[in-house]
Amino acid sequence: MAGRILLLGSLLLAACGTNTRQAPSLPLTSGDPPPAERVEIPGPPLEPGQVWVCGHWTKTEAGWEWDSGGYVTPPREGALWAPGRWVEGDGKWTWIVGGWR
Repeated sequence: MAGRILLLGSLLLAACGTNTRQAPSLPLTSGDPPPAERVEIPGPPLEPGQVWVCGHWTKTEAGWEWDSGGYVTPPREGALWAPGRWVEGDGKWTWIVGGWR
């Protein structure tokens, strides 16, 4: 039981770096940095085997919008979620899309 809890905790932490289930809408770059990540506390999954994928900031014409996290079912057994993230470089912020590994 303790091993299962440790595994679940590790999966949650791995999924929560900075995050996404999908790429945000265009633009994929911004001159403004994204706001600080929001803390999300997930409840239990709806189905066994689901993995929590944290939310992320999306840049829109109106500004930054938070896309909340949620549970998703991995595409195959043993797949791990590599979260998307905003990275700074050359004076702009660029979205690096997350995906299953």
